[in-house]
Amino acid sequence: MALMTALLLFLSCTLAADDEDVFIDNLFKVHNGATDGSCGGRADVLDDWLGETIDSLDIALKAMGNYDDNWRVRRSLSTIFTLKNRRLRTPKDQAFKDVKGYLEAVRDFFNRRLDDSGQQMYVKDGYWLFCDSKFLSEQQPTDTALDYLGVPIKDDKEQPVLINSVDEYKIQLTKDANAKPWWAGISTDLNAYFFTQHGADFCDVEGHLGVTASVTPYKKGSSGRAEAAPFVYSTTLCPSSFEGTVIDGTVRYETYKEANARITPEANLANFVPRSATLLHEAFHFVHGSVFKVPGDPKDKKAEKCK
Repeated sequence: MALMTALLLFLSCTLAADDEDVFIDNLFKVHNGATDGSCGGRADVLDDWLGETIDSLDIALKAMGNYDDNWRVRRSLSTIFTLKNRRLRTPKDQAFKDVKGYLEAVRDFFNRRLDDSGQQMYVKDGYWLFCDSKFLSEQQPTDTALDYLGVPIKDDKEQPVLINSVDEYKIQLTKDANAKPWWAGISTDLNAYFFTQHGADFCDVEGHLGVTASVTPYKKGSSGRAEAAPFVYSTTLCPSSFEGTVIDGTVRYETYKEANARITPEANLANFVPRSATLLHEAFHFVHGSVFKVPGDPKDKKAEKCK
């Protein structure tokens, strides 16, 4: 959550916006209904989080646009992200451009930006949202593999294809000795496997707030062998991410604005990362993947540093 601490500090110096009417199901295939992992009953909260996320990104980027003319912005970026506090009108270094680019790309996702051809850069069908990890069902590597329609995969001789005989699945199982296949298609319409140690029990692990995974469904190819279908991103927000306290008793406020109003000098900002930050945190994962790196180490920043 170091990113969220850094962003909170930056926003605490600049945040002053009104919420917008936006809807989470415009961006994600939200799992609703009465089955495990459902976000049913959380739509209003998620819409509020989404509105604040967009506001937060807009304000942060607007502030960065005033870098040359606002010493507070330069000082904040220098303190939070260890960006060199350059003089006015000097060229921005690569670290500044990286931070700005990271924020812009995530904002593009939440604003449903179009590419140069007029097509959406991020298509809703590629992004699934769950509100618990219970939608996953543990399977055995020797079980018959199911395709992206939930149909058993068979080879050209009509023999069942086992999970551990699909090349990519075999790689995932051998990469991590603790990994197990977890099927999502029993409780949801996402017919795909997750390969991980903690599947349905992920949200039961102390301290887990959310997780994002890149998932590749498989289908029967023209040769009879399993072949990859378009991959999707699956984001799970654990029930704990919606709660007001965490394992050490620290209060987690609902929004940045609520948290900012309670920040005192010398406060550890890691204790003021709000519940809404979990959605933004996961967005950096599915937009940037493993390439995302934040300069500096903001986890111990104090509130007075931005003043």
